[in-house]
Amino acid sequence: MAVNSQNQLFFCGYVMFPGVDVNEYWDFVRKSMPIRDVKNGLETGVFPPGLIIQDNYNNLAIVDRDRRTLKKLIW
Repeated sequence: MAVNSQNQLFFCGYVMFPGVDVNEYWDFVRKSMPIRDVKNGLETGVFPPGLIIQDNYNNLAIVDRDRRTLKKLIW
């Protein structure tokens, strides 16, 4: 079964948080993942805080300190 590219989220960068190893960020940066896998990852807290996620509409969100929530980036 092919995964539709519209259902993918792209990890486009990070903002380094104190106490987080840089290698945690590089496990995800410049990779994409289906939305359902990102949801499961947030529920289990696998993403490092400060990881920036982009959707197909160029909306950006950042993983919060608790590793389980996202905050929308607006400027």
